[in-house]
Amino acid sequence: MTRTRTRSTPPTNSPDELRLLHEAEVAELLGVSRQTLANWRSMRRGVPFVRIGGRSGGRIRYKASDVRAFIAARTVNVSGGEGV
Repeated sequence: MTRTRTRSTPPTNSPDELRLLHEAEVAELLGVSRQTLANWRSMRRGVPFVRIGGRSGGRIRYKASDVRAFIAARTVNVSGGEGV
């Protein structure tokens, strides 16, 4: 029996795609506390994150492109109607 491995899509190798941000940077960019980010992680919500190292002691980082996508997905466009 032959097993087929599925491969994830490799990064595009652009500097921004590979740039990892610290938790404090992301908290500041989003205007939330580091505890809020930790809560989101525990609930598997919010910004996707990267864990580097062990499961309990690993460092948490965020891809700059994921933070940008998170912000873009929550951007509300307001049409320029009358009285605005």
